[in-house]
Amino acid sequence: CPRPEAILDGIMQAADILEKKRLDNKG
Repeated sequence: CPRPEAILDGIMQAADILEKKRLDNKG
């Protein structure tokens, strides 16, 4: 099983990418 820290890190990275995409769409 992956460590909880690794899972949290992945979630944080995914959220950051989604946020950047949203900002890019607003332009």
